[in-house]
This record gives sequence, structure tokens and C-alpha cells, in this order.
Amino acid sequence: MVNPNEVYTLDYETTFSRKRGISLSSMSPEQYLNHPWVECYMVGIAGPDKFVWAGDPKDAPWDRLNGKIGVMHNARWDFSVFTHKKGAVPDHIKLGKLY
Repeated sequence: MVNPNEVYTLDYETTFSRKRGISLSSMSPEQYLNHPWVECYMVGIAGPDKFVWAGDPKDAPWDRLNGKIGVMHNARWDFSVFTHKKGAVPDHIKLGKLY
């Protein structure tokens, strides 16, 4: 059974440009995130006790998520950003489970 007090949702926003050929419709998440023009400019986090936070990933309260359950609407994409340097997640932060 999942404890709802352990569940956090994450959603990343990144730059893109179809004019420059930078798009997930033509690139894998890894290719896209490794492109020098792409920036991760926002992450939204929601969790227990009506906790909601959105802003620059460098300022995110990552310690709240350590060992918790992560729920992501587009898990392949958001997890790719979460584990990539552009996601700005400190190395010591690990999700307990991911859905």
C-alpha cells in the first residue's frame, strides 16, 4: 500500500524551438537534453499537506523528495530531466520509487 504522505509529483518545463530543429518530436529525450540551447527553467513539485512549489530547479526544495515516491505525468521525459544535469537535482537526492 502506498502511503500518501510519501508521494510527490514533479513536472519539468524546458525551452524548445521547432525553428531551430530542437523538438522532442524529432529527438530522443537524451539528445534533446544534451543540446546546448536547451534549458530547464522550471520544475513544479506538489506533495503532502498541500505542499506546492514551482520555480527554478536550482532553488527547488529537493531534500523533501529524498527517498519519497515520485509521480510524473510523462515519466520518461520528466525522469530524463530529473536525472540529467539540467534538472539541477543534487546527487544525494534519490527517489524511493517512481510512477
